[in-house]
Amino acid sequence: MKLKVLYLYPEFLSLYGDRGNVEILYQRCIKRGINIEIKEVKYGDVLNSSDFKDINFIFMGGGSDLNQKTLYEDLLLNKKGFLSDYIFSGKCGLFICGAYQLLGNYYQTETGTKIQGLGIIDFHTINEGKENRSVSPVKLFLNPNVNDPIFKKRESRNLYGFVNHGGQTYLSANLENLGKVVKGFGNNRNSKFEGIIFQGIIGTYLHGPFLSLNPDFCDYLIKKSLNVPELKNLDNSLIFQARKLLK
Repeated sequence: MKLKVLYLYPEFLSLYGDRGNVEILYQRCIKRGINIEIKEVKYGDVLNSSDFKDINFIFMGGGSDLNQKTLYEDLLLNKKGFLSDYIFSGKCGLFICGAYQLLGNYYQTETGTKIQGLGIIDFHTINEGKENRSVSPVKLFLNPNVNDPIFKKRESRNLYGFVNHGGQTYLSANLENLGKVVKGFGNNRNSKFEGIIFQGIIGTYLHGPFLSLNPDFCDYLIKKSLNVPELKNLDNSLIFQARKLLK
């Protein structure tokens, strides 16, 4: 049993400590005796599906508008085919903020310039100006369609993080959200829902890093990636005590 993680653009996309999500995955696997390997993929690296058949988790963090412009051509030329095949295979991954946005059709900047996305998932993002920027702590209640024994305790279905994004994301009607907004902002300032679930992929604006505040959700991703029915329990009491301090 081995978790093989593909970490895209570590040199560009680690806004607000997003790299910590990979570290959390690593530590929670090691504590259970699960073999984990992390492969970093950088700008200019070519991804061929045949070379990475055994990858079972992808992580890509958030970055600035400038970084998204820089990375788009490389994504399109060197990585889109692999990412599309991977996502539609149903395998798992976590895409944070700017990475989440790049999976959609386009990102429209504040000046009206469109940065074409990968077009893998049917949504788009528009920067509607500084006055409409979404900045807040966030609490979500996990989509009830995510049904796993790991979430048997109601508190485990609460997801925490914070958001700081200018882009407002609009999902097509047939797409599933990650969770309902209890506090803070969602995909856009008027949405009551945040994030996306598509095949085995999670997209979200939640920083923190996200998985450090949500250990059961991290374990859910590990379970799903490894296709195992259960994992050895870890003591999450300190994390849940800390979560009680979040207002």
